[in-house]
Amino acid sequence: MRKGERKLLKDSIIQYVKENTAKISLEELDTVLTAEAIAGYFQVKRNTVSYYLNQEIGKTFFKINTRPVRFLDKKVFEKNFFTVSKDVYASVNDLLDENKRKNGIQKEEKQEINFVEEQDVFQNLIGSNGSLKNPIEQMKTSIFYPNTSLPVFLHGPTGSGKSFMARKIYEFAVQEGILKPDAPFIIMNCAQYVNNIELLSSNLFGYVKGAFTGAYATTKGLLEAADGGMLFLDEVHRLNSESQEKLFVFLDQGIFRRMGESEGWHKAKVRMVMATTENLESNFLDTFLRRIPIVVQIPSLRERGEQERLQFIYHFFIEESKVLDKKMKVSGNVIEALLNHLYQGNIGDLENKIKFICATAYAKKKRKNEIDIHLEHLPEDVKCAIKNCRACEDWEIAQGVLDKIIENYEIADTQCVPICQDTGMACVFLEIGQDVHITGGDLADAINEGVRRGYDKGYLRKSVVKDPVRRGNTGDNTPAMIYTEIVPGEQIKITVGPKGFGSENMSAIRMFKPSAGLQGIKDFILETVETAGPNPCPPMVVGVGIGGTFDKAALLAKKALMRPIDSENPDPFYADLEKEMLEKVNKLGIGPQGFGGKTTAIGLNIETMATHIAGMPCAININCHVTRHKTEVI
Repeated sequence: MRKGERKLLKDSIIQYVKENTAKISLEELDTVLTAEAIAGYFQVKRNTVSYYLNQEIGKTFFKINTRPVRFLDKKVFEKNFFTVSKDVYASVNDLLDENKRKNGIQKEEKQEINFVEEQDVFQNLIGSNGSLKNPIEQMKTSIFYPNTSLPVFLHGPTGSGKSFMARKIYEFAVQEGILKPDAPFIIMNCAQYVNNIELLSSNLFGYVKGAFTGAYATTKGLLEAADGGMLFLDEVHRLNSESQEKLFVFLDQGIFRRMGESEGWHKAKVRMVMATTENLESNFLDTFLRRIPIVVQIPSLRERGEQERLQFIYHFFIEESKVLDKKMKVSGNVIEALLNHLYQGNIGDLENKIKFICATAYAKKKRKNEIDIHLEHLPEDVKCAIKNCRACEDWEIAQGVLDKIIENYEIADTQCVPICQDTGMACVFLEIGQDVHITGGDLADAINEGVRRGYDKGYLRKSVVKDPVRRGNTGDNTPAMIYTEIVPGEQIKITVGPKGFGSENMSAIRMFKPSAGLQGIKDFILETVETAGPNPCPPMVVGVGIGGTFDKAALLAKKALMRPIDSENPDPFYADLEKEMLEKVNKLGIGPQGFGGKTTAIGLNIETMATHIAGMPCAININCHVTRHKTEVI
């Protein structure tokens, strides 16, 4: 478990104890909140949970030293029951007796009341002290402004949580007593009316009898319905200029006219929250924007950092566990894959993917009390890429080849067999934390033993020879090719990528001079793939390494193959180059197995690093479509 994952687990345990302390009665004290029960809920080792719980004794928790030990949140317990004076109690009776003694001493004295500061609705949000800290401060500022608060613009990409945040603004206003508990919260999605602006305007502002065909009676709009409460306009960029002008008048003066009215005004006291994904300057009138002083930028999931993404992943799995009423064990490589995936739909996309993963696993094991989530339950990058290519392929032979590949994948999944026995050489990438101490043997020996067992028990082809010239099969596919990198931290990240050699033989490296420029690299990629032709069993995956030295460029190219093919280089320049070159490679017309078509490659990843002023090394590492790799963190 990585440092970030450990912190997340600890925070989740603390929150779990807090929430469940609030639910118990004094009669239940001898039955709840043991380390073993909490470990079972989070599917981790009991001693790990016990360690984190005991760290909080005297700070957040107190404990009852029975067998098993009970852990309780001190503030929550004191708020619900009575003040505690000790961090550790010998028994439940010891705890209850203390309260009896206090009551006996105090008798007719006024009992002490413990005021515990109530957490606001924003405080427990993921990122409240991180990526959302400033946005939350802006939203609170808007609410505390007198009269009808300040209008708020929530601006961010699709799926980033704008609608969720609008609801939280409303809940915060109620919590602070600014809105009544029964105050209306009205939602209007302007996108629903994109083809009928008149209908949008009539629903928002209301209309009078005869304003348009079908207007048989005067009808109030959502502005009046939201009087005394809050109106949330989603996709507000769909408002046309006329509707924006009318809304501007309302924001400025609190007055409006219904559709079809030419005189008189209506008033409403409404707090406004609006959301959009679009550029503000190009989609709204200047006069309209000037009336909205607070623009809250809601970050994308990628912008929220690794720790917050991990929190979302854990949160969604816990929620699915509740929905399905099943315990879940989620493998580290699933977490890793979800963590590094690029989500076009941000938080909403991540939530849907986890729902899909859990539903898939549940469908297979619905009669079991526990569900194990492994990589085979993921919508894997290679599978998705091949299926997408199949959907676009119009050459009959190419379609047939891709259909067979998809069929093979499905057989491999259902029967738990390798999709291809030829897994070439085992390439093992190690990222070793500088604080790690390895004891009890040789690391290389341990890795080779793992490879030995994998190839023996996995019925994989043994293809490694002892000597490059004199040959002689080792009989167990050892030794592995081990690449080690020292990084900060106290964990080891292991990535294993079995590398086929028929495709490896078609790889190439070239030491360019800087004068070759970007065009030289582009030409080299296309030249290498075209020369490879059908030999790597296309569709292939292409790894490109640029920079470093002669040897580093080759390593970069191989590392590029360890990246999911639906990811992209974090540098926009190289991300665009990946897309461009994949498109050009597929225009070569080699196609699946060399029979022609649009699908020569399903992925092309580029990795780079610094290099010398006098050179520009470039390596191309080619692999077939069976590009397998797996990562674990220990």
